[in-house]
Amino acid sequence: MMGVDSIIYKLKTRRARMLVLMIVFMLFATVWGELAVGLFGTPWAGN
Repeated sequence: MMGVDSIIYKLKTRRARMLVLMIVFMLFATVWGELAVGLFGTPWAGN
């Protein structure tokens, strides 16, 4: 998480920090959901 910390540190406003954290979380949740149950039906999805 060193990369996320350095990006968050460079952002000045609390709103920008929260926006970046929400985007990172949503990307993580989407990838996790796809790999776990196949939300989008890609070849990487579990059976």
